[in-house]
Amino acid sequence: MNSINELSKMSALIRGIKGEDNIVENMEKEGQQHVISNTMMARKMWPSKEHFEQLGFIFEDIPGDDVLCYATLPDGWSMKETDNAMCTNIIDENRVIRGSLIYKAAVYDRRAHMYLKCHYMVCSRYADEDHLIDEIYFGNEKEILFVAGQTPIDAYDDIEKLKALAKQYADENYPDWENVHAYWDKDKENSNESPKQIVKK
Repeated sequence: MNSINELSKMSALIRGIKGEDNIVENMEKEGQQHVISNTMMARKMWPSKEHFEQLGFIFEDIPGDDVLCYATLPDGWSMKETDNAMCTNIIDENRVIRGSLIYKAAVYDRRAHMYLKCHYMVCSRYADEDHLIDEIYFGNEKEILFVAGQTPIDAYDDIEKLKALAKQYADENYPDWENVHAYWDKDKENSNESPKQIVKK
């Protein structure tokens, strides 16, 4: 157990003795504010630390902390809280979400990781919530490039077939789609335009 975790436990104990309600929830929210105000990020990174450094991130160890580190962000980038106290978005200079930091500041289970998003992904969304129908597509929230089809959410074999179809389209038309650095220039070119939807069946 590192010294940071020991201090966190002691703080929770003192707050409990004082009769504070919702200690864990409060600590998680405070943890989110703390990492943003002090520009701290997770030591555990996906796909790797090198991928973040290629974008211009610089990291510095925090003595006694094996969960978080200090970070210098690329020019124009920022960290923004979400409604979920454990999730902080990583925003680029075009105000696009490029990744997220997941930090659980709970005294009993303090941990963190962060990741970079791919610009395009194989995704699913409700096509009909009343009848629990999933639509499988390739693209992102702003740009749907290919719709593989729709199926009930419990039809697992059909879902996998549609995902395979979407992946085939992705591999053939966007060969670098699984590279977290690829295709983001499109957002820079279209940063002042309305979201586009290009559906191909």
